[in-house]
Amino acid sequence: MKTGVNFILIALLISGIAYAQNASHKIIGRWQYKGVENSKKQAVECPDMLVFNPDGNYQILNDCYSVTTQIPTIEQGNWIYDPKDKKITLKNRKFTTNVTFHDSSAELTLYIKGGTGKLLKICFNYGECIVEKYERIPDANKEDSYLGEGNSVKELQLTGKVTAIRLSYHFYNESDQLIVEDKNGLQLYKTEMTNTNSIQTVTIPLKGVSKLVFKITSGHPKSKWWFKVEPQ
Repeated sequence: MKTGVNFILIALLISGIAYAQNASHKIIGRWQYKGVENSKKQAVECPDMLVFNPDGNYQILNDCYSVTTQIPTIEQGNWIYDPKDKKITLKNRKFTTNVTFHDSSAELTLYIKGGTGKLLKICFNYGECIVEKYERIPDANKEDSYLGEGNSVKELQLTGKVTAIRLSYHFYNESDQLIVEDKNGLQLYKTEMTNTNSIQTVTIPLKGVSKLVFKITSGHPKSKWWFKVEPQ
């Protein structure tokens, strides 16, 4: 009988852990502030963006109040989700500017008041509170693949902690050249003007880069090329 009870307890524990992990997974991603619920005001100037990373770290971004626009972080630390009380706790908060998200306490609790996979409603008090709405922003750091011909310029916005990209490229019959720059025009990588017999791959380290610009120069207007970007 005792063995059976222990088995049930273990099963419940595993089920509880699985539920917590599944619920936590739904929060991972980028959420942009969209205003207060039931407010007539639609446009939000300089909205905060909450970034919940799968490794338990978080960042709060704001283009207007950050020290640098390359990585517009105003706060970072660790986050924990409690599925029982439906709350997110921000811990080990570190501030990079005088502008803070809600307050400057060592820990901040965000109570989830509803939402869907694309919308998150939170407040900062357990009881009655002013509900704030955050909209999920698609992850821009997924693998991106580009196929085209002739001269071209492609841009890729990065988010979160991207320390490098894995760049794969293939220039077919005619010679092409691929140049990778940051948004300020700083050159990060450049190929020769050539064609390739097979797919070439290189890892490009990044530091403080939030946007990449890929410039293709072709030796012929109909020259075909392909390249893929995998953020690391």
